[in-house]
Amino acid sequence: LAYKFAPRLAKTEVLAIDAQVGRTGAITPVANLAPTDLAGVTVRNASLHNWGLLAERDGRVGDTVEIQRAGDVIPEVVRVFLKKRPDNSKPAKAPKKCPVCSGAVELDGKFLYCVNLDCSAQLRGRVVHLAARRALDIEGLGKKQVDQLQTAGILRRVEDVFTLDHRRAEVLALERWG
Repeated sequence: LAYKFAPRLAKTEVLAIDAQVGRTGAITPVANLAPTDLAGVTVRNASLHNWGLLAERDGRVGDTVEIQRAGDVIPEVVRVFLKKRPDNSKPAKAPKKCPVCSGAVELDGKFLYCVNLDCSAQLRGRVVHLAARRALDIEGLGKKQVDQLQTAGILRRVEDVFTLDHRRAEVLALERWG
C-alpha cells in the first residue's frame, strides 16, 4: 500500500515575469518570486508552463501567488490570489522576439518558439542535454563549462563537442580547465 502526501504549499509575491529559452526553442514564462521557504528549499523562481496558461490564470507582476514543488522537485505557480492584486498591475505579454538572440518567434497553440537554430540558449541546452548521464555521459561538461566554451567561441554548434580534442590548447587556456 502506498500513500501519497498532499503537496506542501507556500504563498509569495511575483517580482517579475521573464522568458526562458529551452533546448527545443520553447520560450517559457518564469515567475521571479520573493524568496520563500518551501519544503526545505528556498524558492526564487517558478514555472508558469506556457503563455496560454499564464493568460488563463491571469498571473501578473505584483500578484500574491501560491506555489508548490511539482513532484517535490520543480516549483510551479498553482494559484493566483486575485483579491490581493495591486490596482496598477498589467497582464504579462509574450515576447515578440527571442529574449536571447532577438530572432523571430512562432506561436504554436499555447507554446511560443524561437525559430533560430543558432540561438545560444538553445545551443547551451542541447549541449548540456547531450553531455548528460542519459546521453553521452560526459563528466565535467555542465552549464557553466558550456557557457565558458560558448563565450570563448569554441562552441558554436552542437557538433563542436566532438572536435574539442582538436582544440585542446584553446580549451586548456581557459580558466579552471586542466
